[in-house]
Amino acid sequence: MNEKKRSVPALLAPGGDFTAVKAAVIAGADEIYCGVDRFNARRRATNINIPELRELAQLTAQNGTALFLTVNTLCVENEIAEVSTLVEEALMAGVKALIVQDYGLLHLIRTRFPEVVIHASTQMTTLTSGQIEYLAGCGVSRVNLSRELSLDNIQKLTKFAHELGVETEVFVHGAYCVSYSGQCYMSSFMGGQSGNRGICFQPCRRPYIVGKSSSETYPLSLKDNSAFAYAGELASAGVDSLKIEGRIKGYGYVYNTVSAWRDQLDRISKKERLFDDDPRLHTVFNRSFSAGYLKDRVSAEMFTSRQTDHSLELLAEVVSYHADRKSLTLKMNKTGTSINTGDRVVLYTERNLFICSGIIGELFVKDKYQFTIEHELKGKIERGQLVFRSGREDLLDELTAQIESLNYRPIELSVEVSGSEGAPLQARWSTGEDSFVCETDITLACSRNIPLTKETILTQLSKFSCSGFVLTELDTSNLDNGLFIPLAQINLLRRLAVVYFQNRASRILKTDTPLYNSEKKIRPRDEKMTVLINNYDDLQLINSANYDLSEIFFEVTDPRTFEYREGVIPWFQPIIQEEDMADCVTLLKSLPKEQLVVLNGCTLITCINSLDINWIAGPHFNSVNSLAGELFGNDKAFAGSFASTELNREQIAALAKQACFPLWMIVFGPILLMQSRQCLRQTGVKCKKEMVDESCIGECNRSTVMRNRQGDAFYLVKRPYVSTEIYNSAFFAAPEALKDFKTEPLGFCFDLRSIPYLELTSEQKVAVLESFFGSGNLSQLSSSLKFTSGNYRRGLS
Repeated sequence: MNEKKRSVPALLAPGGDFTAVKAAVIAGADEIYCGVDRFNARRRATNINIPELRELAQLTAQNGTALFLTVNTLCVENEIAEVSTLVEEALMAGVKALIVQDYGLLHLIRTRFPEVVIHASTQMTTLTSGQIEYLAGCGVSRVNLSRELSLDNIQKLTKFAHELGVETEVFVHGAYCVSYSGQCYMSSFMGGQSGNRGICFQPCRRPYIVGKSSSETYPLSLKDNSAFAYAGELASAGVDSLKIEGRIKGYGYVYNTVSAWRDQLDRISKKERLFDDDPRLHTVFNRSFSAGYLKDRVSAEMFTSRQTDHSLELLAEVVSYHADRKSLTLKMNKTGTSINTGDRVVLYTERNLFICSGIIGELFVKDKYQFTIEHELKGKIERGQLVFRSGREDLLDELTAQIESLNYRPIELSVEVSGSEGAPLQARWSTGEDSFVCETDITLACSRNIPLTKETILTQLSKFSCSGFVLTELDTSNLDNGLFIPLAQINLLRRLAVVYFQNRASRILKTDTPLYNSEKKIRPRDEKMTVLINNYDDLQLINSANYDLSEIFFEVTDPRTFEYREGVIPWFQPIIQEEDMADCVTLLKSLPKEQLVVLNGCTLITCINSLDINWIAGPHFNSVNSLAGELFGNDKAFAGSFASTELNREQIAALAKQACFPLWMIVFGPILLMQSRQCLRQTGVKCKKEMVDESCIGECNRSTVMRNRQGDAFYLVKRPYVSTEIYNSAFFAAPEALKDFKTEPLGFCFDLRSIPYLELTSEQKVAVLESFFGSGNLSQLSSSLKFTSGNYRRGLS
């Protein structure tokens, strides 16, 4: 942590492109996060290249702002070298911290660059003190707490984090995800665009029909988060940084949101009265606002039915449009609504699909206007479509001028040049804070024609071009007269100085540690076939069928009532709340020595290390590279890992080839698309409760079906003591994997759990196992069940 604790939290702003970073600086951000290339969770943003990053790192530093780089996506095996190079280049550019999701990348950075400041991304779903403790042990300096936490949870976890020397960060403004971050696979399995790779196509913002309803709603679309009114409580809770979301939004959004929050935090510093809201937050893109999670009021109030930008003013409905005449006839929304020549408007369908933007021209007759379409139409302009007034571009002129005038100042260098005949020409460079000495490759000689002069040396050493340096002072008092050396050697002194001062961060941070630890090898397990169940009747079924299964995993839903039986391996949930940790620990302590368990998150790892128990990293650890296993392998209790269900056969093969630990993959089972703290049935299943409470978590088992416009079914599942889940209606099945990996040290798992709407009969479970063991075929079940190969052929893109 910082030695000097802030009196108020730092303000962390988004920087989706070069201009947005500048806007954040002007607005008063303390910290800015940005992304480079494809290894960040907002690949749809414009993002920044390495040359721009160098300039922005210097610009932000000169303005007292810290620049962070997001490398918060999953990195598959063949990307390790590339992402390592990216990290090195970013550190050389001068970024102050790296924001990470991938456990393997965390291990890589900590091993190769041990002095780097690492922040745990919100994609790590940090909900518990156990997670904070484990991440602290991995060298993480700050954790971005899960968005689902209440103020009370945040205060307790922040206090715990500070005792470990770890900072906390809280998301305070911008788009909510309905799923726990890092635990959403809906976009990945529906369209091959993984949210864990920063290319989510946002299926949660689309309409669906839920349950027996006949009308479409938006059961997965949340309002935006705005914790503005709770800034004082967050500061009192000790939170170290407040994060604003928005790297795919423009510089106008960044400036307005950051400046509003800057003023609010400054009022805390001055002990002035705080405001509950700020009009600037409503003038830029938003879906209306809620602070339901912070208030611990998880209810239908957090959802929005209007997907259009709420900062837009509804003006009218389309009556007619004539393309040949470029005329648009409108029916005004209400009496007194005005529309003017020059107004920029956007058109949406009644179902919130964007049609176009355009400029209102002259008024032909009453309610009929000339209309000039901008860019291309996304659909036909038709009667009943909604017309909204958009922001005027000229309102940003003043900000644009400020942005254009904000530039970094070149680093000022002074140099002392010295030398004598027969010795190299030496240069001692200095910035005032750092110094560097270098010399030429050849020695000085007596001049036969034109000797070196101060003017000649000054000309050559001043040619810094775009490297970000300027020479302010040259001292040649210790250089003997009448000497000569080629100009190329003088230029060499300048180039050596540029390399040194540009790379001063990497001199401290870079190591020669190899990408992989080739010495530490764990022999893979010989057993191949395993099964996951959640019903002890299935245990009897499996045992009586005499299948060659090496391990039987059993899902733990309620740790207080879990019945352990010899021969089963407890399988813990991906989402464990802080209040449930004690019950999980009690269960662990009751298990026999050397018992195996499966963990789907790092909450319980530190506890397990104090017990004589071994653990396997489950599929929801999102392990996609072997470096994650190397990190986990630092714990004596680590016994292997599942590959992420998002990987394809080539990506799994690359992981299996490099892995120095036992590795499994799921080859059959239900496809979990997301987990949410929300109740997702509210628009289709009647419930008297206004808010989600403890009894909802512990008792509710009301599930329903959700369908999209194409008629595809998704199952909204609520099981006692399990967060709300969404499952695909088709089972994942990859029987070809057994042939693809016949010679690889890879184990296979059949997920035969009984999930509402995806419950298999005993006969169907036997048929599934027989189809994989070679005496049956899945096609025999295709008339009653649906199957998909999921990402096994497609994989992470």
